[in-house]
Amino acid sequence: MNIQQLIGPTILGIVLALIAFVIFSSRRQIVAYLRETRAELGKVSWPSRSEATDLTIIVLVTITFSALFLGFFDAIFTWVFAQFI
Repeated sequence: MNIQQLIGPTILGIVLALIAFVIFSSRRQIVAYLRETRAELGKVSWPSRSEATDLTIIVLVTITFSALFLGFFDAIFTWVFAQFI
């Protein structure tokens, strides 16, 4: 790999690191943010394991049927337009 190909990504990485450093430079702000985040997560109503499993199954079934539905119509439209071309 040529050194000139590394210059662009390196500069981009340095710029992003500097931006992140400036944003998170104050330790007190970071600690306050983490404490507030923890407090908010404590207020969340988490589902039980069985609820989470049921909801996951519902999502997977919905995605599967949606993919089959869209794939079916995609195949039909592909075939129809192939007949015209």
